[in-house]
Amino acid sequence: MEITLVPIESIKTNENLQPRNLRLVTGKHRGPEEKKSENHIQTLRELLESSKQKELDPIDVAELEGNLTVVDGHHRLKAYQKAKRKEIPVIICNLDMKGAYLRARTANAEGRALPMHREQCSEAAWQILLNLTNGGARELPEHYSVRKIASSTGATKSTVGKMIHKAKQYDGKWKSEFPKEACDPITGYPHWKYARGEWWREGKFSCKDEEAKRLAEITHIKDKLGSLLNQYNKQSFVAALEELAEEERIERDEIPEEFAPEF
Repeated sequence: MEITLVPIESIKTNENLQPRNLRLVTGKHRGPEEKKSENHIQTLRELLESSKQKELDPIDVAELEGNLTVVDGHHRLKAYQKAKRKEIPVIICNLDMKGAYLRARTANAEGRALPMHREQCSEAAWQILLNLTNGGARELPEHYSVRKIASSTGATKSTVGKMIHKAKQYDGKWKSEFPKEACDPITGYPHWKYARGEWWREGKFSCKDEEAKRLAEITHIKDKLGSLLNQYNKQSFVAALEELAEEERIERDEIPEEFAPEF
């Protein structure tokens, strides 16, 4: 395919096309994944700064909504930007938004210096599976298999097998089961982390601003706790949480002073 040098400032990004989206990785895994991402960009930057003639592999872009948008190569683009390069080699792909989304999720499975987290791999496999089966309403095309989907996304075969069973349960009727907040903005299909469990049925998605704020706070706290878990002994961390919970319970159960008996 033809490689073209284009001005970096003309390249746009869309976080919904990034299969390594860190929002898919929460808790104790998010901090380390962020660090890996930063280190990878720094390594690529140093390669570019080692010589003005040095170039990285071209990134894949597509003309989407009037802009050249990254399909595959977000880290390379950041490295070029940090190295203060003016141009970047690209391969322009003839893709629409959904095609770019699916292409990005198979481009990162093999031969990459920065492997995707298992949650990112599973999400990629799930979205591709639903696209191939019209949300579970039909069987996989003949030339596709569990093995092929797993190898193209980095997910495990056992996980893809579970996904096929889960997709068939809904028979394409996703919109009646999942609210918008639980679905990918490009495909319209629910994220795997919601589809694989039942907890989302318990009113986790609400249109109320107060509920949205509460859920955002929970996610923020979980990420902070996950970061701390990586710094301390696991047993000590769990013991500290248990003590905090006990202290909160005792405080909640204490009789208000105005109702306390006199001694």
